[in-house]
Amino acid sequence: MRLHVWEPVIMGNLEQDQQVWEQLRKNKAKYISLGTRKHDGAVVRTPVWFVVDGSDLIITTESTSGKAKRIRNYPEIDLAECNMRGRIGGELITAAAQVMPTSVYADCEKLFIKKFKLMYKLMTMRGKKNDRNNPDNPDGGRIFIRISRTGFAPNE
Repeated sequence: MRLHVWEPVIMGNLEQDQQVWEQLRKNKAKYISLGTRKHDGAVVRTPVWFVVDGSDLIITTESTSGKAKRIRNYPEIDLAECNMRGRIGGELITAAAQVMPTSVYADCEKLFIKKFKLMYKLMTMRGKKNDRNNPDNPDGGRIFIRISRTGFAPNE
């Protein structure tokens, strides 16, 4: 098992990246383009919904999704504001991602319901139906992932 201690990767102007991060947190955008890394180093981009929680962002996905697997292996990500089809509309910045403990899932879900309302409820109902109908995936289900510009402590 690999120990994930994240150190920020400086890709350009750190002050400018921080301004982009703050703008993303304050913006009313619904989607970010999440860039996760595969074992061979290739980046896979996925548009995802996000909510703001303090100084961090939170995304949600199925526990068995490709992005969840890639984040578990390589928590270093990049992201930018995008539209629902993934077309990037802002600058890429680096961050760290970490799957959150199940004890905070109810609070995270409230944030998503507050921002996305009926659309989030419909999406999660569809996901729950798919989980019930998939006996090959007993651990399937929705997870929440915290994204931070400052990284995480090893046991956080």
